[in-house]
Amino acid sequence: MDKHKKQRILSKYTDSLLAFCQERFGFKDKPDIYYITDDGNSDFLLGKTAFYDPEKNTVGVYIAERHPKDVLRSLAHELVHHTQNERGDLYCQDTLGPGYAQKNTHMREMELEAYKEGNIAFRDWEDKTKSKLKGDLIMISEKKVLSALKKLIEARVAKKVQEVSSIAAGDVEGVASERVFEETEELEENTRNCAEAEKDEFGKCPEPDKEEEKEEESSGVQSESKIITPEQEESFHSRLFGTRLVALNAKLMSSWIK
Repeated sequence: MDKHKKQRILSKYTDSLLAFCQERFGFKDKPDIYYITDDGNSDFLLGKTAFYDPEKNTVGVYIAERHPKDVLRSLAHELVHHTQNERGDLYCQDTLGPGYAQKNTHMREMELEAYKEGNIAFRDWEDKTKSKLKGDLIMISEKKVLSALKKLIEARVAKKVQEVSSIAAGDVEGVASERVFEETEELEENTRNCAEAEKDEFGKCPEPDKEEEKEEESSGVQSESKIITPEQEESFHSRLFGTRLVALNAKLMSSWIK
């Protein structure tokens, strides 16, 4: 990990861990914390990881070639020693020098407390921090989902309104088209009936008007004579083809409306 990135991570979470440990351990004054970059120290298998100076109330943590999580765990360990120092339990003549945790019973107890309480405190802080981060991610995710759902609903509503408007407009056109179609069918039916009636009675001759029938009856002219006058022929063509033209025009109008 890049050392600058590591420094940013440590700076971001050090205060959080320090506040958590202060509440957990109950020390009054916060110690000064120093992060030490010592590449030479990291080359040694049993190099230093951290230390606490009881006289200066300072904590030093080595960070070269170490994971930030491991660095913060060492910090929690040293904060227990800081707590012991405030309680007055840390000072001992044999605190300095190698092997003090094995030679001095009291200091061994201090180390056991630091390992136990420091590690479990760090674990609790870690889980709390993860839970908080997860909660933030869930909140962000929920906001995104709600925003997406809102946009989707708005789009669906707009589409539905457009469809309803189109259907409403289509119904009006449909009603008009249906009326024209019915009128067209009616005209065609009348034309067919008229043509059949004329064919049955006269063949190619139109059926005389009632007025003409009266005139024929009064004049004694029989309908079977099949005599066609120009006026009758003109009336026949007008009634036959004129009606069909009207029907054709109605069909064209219906197609244009659709």
